[in-house]
Amino acid sequence: YFAQAARGETQYPTPQKAFGLGGKEFYFSVNYIPVFGQENQVEYVTFALMDITEKVLSERKLINTTATFDAVVKGSVISLLICDWDFRIIELNQSAHNLFLLGILPHNTFVIDDLIEDSQTVERMRNELISVGRFTGESTAKRLNGELFPVEIAAVVSSDIESTEQRIYITIFDISERKNHERERELLIQELTKSNTELKQFSYITSHNMRAPLTNLIAILDLIDMGKIHDEETVEMIYAMRMATNNLNETLNDLIQILIIKGNSGISCLEVSLRYTLAKVSQSIQNMLTDSHTVITSDFDAPTILFDQKYMESIFLNLITNSIKYARPGVTPEIAIKSFRHRNEVIMTFTDNGLGFDIDKVKNRIFGLYQRFHANNDSKGIGLYLVHSQITSLGGEIEVFSEVNVGTTFTLRFRNQ
Repeated sequence: YFAQAARGETQYPTPQKAFGLGGKEFYFSVNYIPVFGQENQVEYVTFALMDITEKVLSERKLINTTATFDAVVKGSVISLLICDWDFRIIELNQSAHNLFLLGILPHNTFVIDDLIEDSQTVERMRNELISVGRFTGESTAKRLNGELFPVEIAAVVSSDIESTEQRIYITIFDISERKNHERERELLIQELTKSNTELKQFSYITSHNMRAPLTNLIAILDLIDMGKIHDEETVEMIYAMRMATNNLNETLNDLIQILIIKGNSGISCLEVSLRYTLAKVSQSIQNMLTDSHTVITSDFDAPTILFDQKYMESIFLNLITNSIKYARPGVTPEIAIKSFRHRNEVIMTFTDNGLGFDIDKVKNRIFGLYQRFHANNDSKGIGLYLVHSQITSLGGEIEVFSEVNVGTTFTLRFRNQ
């Protein structure tokens, strides 16, 4: 350094590496300035040493990061193209070569128009990159062999800090598989919609065509004067026919009610008072409540719910009558009904002290149609199915927990409250 300074040099040499106490590595630069005396001879030299460890390590990290990023881009499965402002392709990675079957191309041989079939997409890309510097969209691309395929394009404009030249970075994704899945899904939805419509029409026609002859059969059986029939076997047959006819009529009414629920997508939810609903349902089954000595308690912390009034009455009726039907012998039926708000939903619970059931054995069938879990002559296996249908048709949920000879709790969740 002294010899260099003696020659009048005042440059900064390359950063020097050294080791401090404990062997810690650090970097420094040296600035030296000669001071001349008589006869223009160097009399002495001043040295200034600067610790540049942080700067050197930062630059090294940046170089490593840039190299890693470059390696990732070149080896990426994403097709990346770099274009100039005239959309001439300056560089593209191996995935882009493979996507378009381009092979190894000289720079500026292709423009983006050669790869994108839809000229409107290219024009939109130009306009949006000029105005907002960003473009995304779907189009159709073409390979070198003329094959067309759907693509998703994303492009951004970036300025090179050193050259102030603008570069356009374009990623192109082959979405052929996604489009095939979308077409298959659309066809499947169309087929399911058609089948569902036909099934509904069949159900309505069947229920309508059965209604008239069934009504006539009930009327005929009601006209028979049983006092004029003295043959016991004939009397038993008529009673059996009347019972079977009434059961068929109840089943048909249940099915019609289910069809109405499943097909009614235009129900408007109004504010339903839970206290009013409980009072109305309790009044309609007052004899049943009195004969069974049922005790109902309620705690409506959330007094109203956005729901359908008739559906709510049906839910109360089915859950309350179920608790009475399946009460434990010798135990007074007790039913506790509660409601409260939680975030954007209202939760309502029905808890009884009845027979209960083994939830692990029946949990997959609990809300099924015509599912019975106790030997009860009054059970039709449709009440819980109706409750589940009414709740879910309006976006709610229902859960159940039960223990044998302990009781059952139904938890109803009403969304968007």
